[in-house]
Amino acid sequence: MIKKKEELQKIAGEHNVVETLNGILKREMKGIEPYLDLPISQAMSINPMANVIEFDEPRVLSEGNVLPKDSLYSHLFSALSYIITRDEEYQRTVIARELHKSVLRFFDHPLPKIRAAACRCIAAFARAEKTTKAALIAAHVHISLFRLLGDAYMKVVKKALGAICNLVLETQKDIMQCGEWTRLVDFTQSKNLELKRRAIFALKNLVYQVDGDIKRQVMAKLTFARLFSFLDDAEHLIQEQAIGMIRNLIHKSKDMLQEVMDKKWNDKLLTVIIETIKGLNNNLKAQAVYLLCNIASGSEKYRKMVMDLKVLNPVKDLLVNLLGTVLEQWIRSCQNRSSTLCSEPGVESGNRFG
Repeated sequence: MIKKKEELQKIAGEHNVVETLNGILKREMKGIEPYLDLPISQAMSINPMANVIEFDEPRVLSEGNVLPKDSLYSHLFSALSYIITRDEEYQRTVIARELHKSVLRFFDHPLPKIRAAACRCIAAFARAEKTTKAALIAAHVHISLFRLLGDAYMKVVKKALGAICNLVLETQKDIMQCGEWTRLVDFTQSKNLELKRRAIFALKNLVYQVDGDIKRQVMAKLTFARLFSFLDDAEHLIQEQAIGMIRNLIHKSKDMLQEVMDKKWNDKLLTVIIETIKGLNNNLKAQAVYLLCNIASGSEKYRKMVMDLKVLNPVKDLLVNLLGTVLEQWIRSCQNRSSTLCSEPGVESGNRFG
């Protein structure tokens, strides 16, 4: 009912719905807790197909014990997700009541449907302010999310990757220290478009406004050869993430700029930028223009290089089109304080999954 309805989300928050949801979650956990740590095969022994076919009816795990309806948890997590994205006060309430720890327990639920719903809820928590993210890191949420990247069910893996995309922003050092971030690089080779896109997305956020050491560690594993190969991908969504990641890498980093503009990559990158700006995809065109800004700001040498590309007229036309979007965002931000304007052109905005 409250999905995408901000006024209802506000009313829900004002009427202590977070506390109510917390009470329901705690109550239901008492009945399910004994089964959360069981192997899936054992928990589902009553119906060997239950891990393939998802039912909405209650199921018996052992004599006298009933697993509540799947939909209850899905709706509970969804309600929490929509409410906490509304206001920082609600976020603080969620953390103070340790709801994130309760949700985290459902990462071990025997049903993939519930594990995915729990990941989606944590993804919403990870969109919160820095102190909320710190609480998630302290609860080792990031370690649990990386563990779920090995889940047998595609939906769970996708949701876990989406949550990681959100969580890495402002927590890059913690993510790097746990060592599991290298699995993101492995997923960039996935044949599944969405897994590949989210993996590059997460890596792009991982190098967002960080020091050179983290950027170098990431690129030592990913390699520039693989990153630049994404520019040739048939899918625009992959190209867009790759351009955004290059943009983040060279932001305020002369070493990375020199690496990217090395003769080995120079011609390829400039060719891609020119073709993109002259193309039809406005999202890609905008990313290409921002990338040009970063290149030109590196030094007089690179500024002259950009000026010699003779793409100023296409850029001018694009800026005219983008102006309407910026004005629309400005009006929306005036009407709703929770909205944000475009990020500075120097770095790719820390995009988030809901």
